[in-house]
Amino acid sequence: MNESKGYTIIELMMALLVSAIVIAGTYAGYSFFRQQNELITKQTALNRKALKVIDLIQSDIHQAGFKEYTSSNAMLSTQPIRINPLLPAPQFSGNDFTVVFDDWVSPISSYRALVRYYLVNYTPSGTAINGSRNRLMRDWRKCPEIGECFVSNSTPKFTASIGGEPILDWVTNFTVTGLNQKNTGSFQDQFQALEVTIEVTSPNKIEGKANDVKKSFTFLARAKNVSLVP
Repeated sequence: MNESKGYTIIELMMALLVSAIVIAGTYAGYSFFRQQNELITKQTALNRKALKVIDLIQSDIHQAGFKEYTSSNAMLSTQPIRINPLLPAPQFSGNDFTVVFDDWVSPISSYRALVRYYLVNYTPSGTAINGSRNRLMRDWRKCPEIGECFVSNSTPKFTASIGGEPILDWVTNFTVTGLNQKNTGSFQDQFQALEVTIEVTSPNKIEGKANDVKKSFTFLARAKNVSLVP
């Protein structure tokens, strides 16, 4: 009669140990690749949002100082680009700036526009103060028909957008620095370009990680109006 043999306790323990090592290694590898995939996804989302805003800011700065040639409203030398517009000029760096240019309502009708970019603190309704964050706002305003154009004497282009509209959320840094001041001409001392830095944070942390996903973008934008450039 044949005698059947089973596994010994030692063999079973060794098999369980090997299985545990394989499972632990598989889970560690899965966690690593999942975190990497989540990191790439969040960075891509930040890139997509920030690049849209960068295109918008550059477009507005390109128009700074443009005056419709038939308009009798003079474009004063302090108007095209102002940093920290609520403070006495000149300001060379800050987190708030305006550009002024003439825009068209129709092919035969124009008006003077002021566009302001600035940070505002935002706390969602029903959220504790530690849930607050900064938003980058874009405020498009209509200027008086005659004279200088400031935030204080202009009106929102759209009634519902008092204070502007948020264009980027979870902004941890927004810094604007004036570059290349003109040294001659009617726009003497005006900046011909701006250096802008925007740092954005993802609203949610990566699972298993203590740090937020952050990305910083620094870019240059040049005023293209012929009266501002050399």
